[in-house]
Amino acid sequence: MSISKTIITQEGVPLGFHKVVQVSWNLASSGDTVCVVQIKSWPNMQAYTDGATALQNQAMRLPSEPSPEKGMSMFEAAERLMILDESSDLWGGTYSESQSVGNELTKAQAARCDYLKMCRAAAISQNLPTPYGTFLCGPVDRTSITDGVLFLQTLAGMGMPTTLDFTLANDTTVNLSTAQMIEVGLLLAQRVQTAHATSRLLRLDILNATTVAEVAAVVWPT
Repeated sequence: MSISKTIITQEGVPLGFHKVVQVSWNLASSGDTVCVVQIKSWPNMQAYTDGATALQNQAMRLPSEPSPEKGMSMFEAAERLMILDESSDLWGGTYSESQSVGNELTKAQAARCDYLKMCRAAAISQNLPTPYGTFLCGPVDRTSITDGVLFLQTLAGMGMPTTLDFTLANDTTVNLSTAQMIEVGLLLAQRVQTAHATSRLLRLDILNATTVAEVAAVVWPT
């Protein structure tokens, strides 16, 4: 994955080989989320292959969010956007893909993202400790919790305060008021939110990885 186009630095140095090394999402002052890429540049491909230090390292804002096609990495999608963006220094450049490295990296990234989904689901589905006992938290159980919150809130709104019997993970029963049921629902929502936030951050690490080893090093926190 790379872009070939000769640009001249302010110091007059020609750079002809460019690679996206990081993709991130930032919050603009307008409140919109913008995609920013970090791109490194070398005089030519040979300098990069020889392990020379990049002579330029700059951040560029993309005009839109990269949308990788099947089998394409986020880096590839970003580079393709850059050569089509007339405001970019690399507009009109030639995009090229390293088949051997690119495909292996893309496969590793896809597999690791699947791993994240499984870890996220497992984290959400663990039994939920609350001040009123430990609740089962599988998909059906989560629906039961949210339904219980809605049921008690509806009755309270009708001026009919009541309680609800709920079976815990240890098969005992707890009687919950509306406020207590809402608290359980909030604890569940916090868990779901935390799991998704963790997943998003780790997914960025995966997509920003430049080697298969870096991808494999991304693990769900214990």
